[in-house]
Amino acid sequence: MVTRDWYTTDEAARELGLASSTIRGAARRGVLRMEVVAPRVRAITRAALERYRREHLGKGGWSARRATHPPAEMLA
Repeated sequence: MVTRDWYTTDEAARELGLASSTIRGAARRGVLRMEVVAPRVRAITRAALERYRREHLGKGGWSARRATHPPAEMLA
């Protein structure tokens, strides 16, 4: 496996199994750091990608919130 130093938004999305819009949103919120590598060109470093994977991936969504919601049979 080749280790890369820089990833585009689409490449980072494929690497993490997410949509590229999710990656752009994370960068916009400041959760995932993107570096300017040329005018109008941004890239994600390997370190930033791994930090996002470690700190944020799998921590949201329904599976993470399920514990705070009572089962449907308890609501009836």
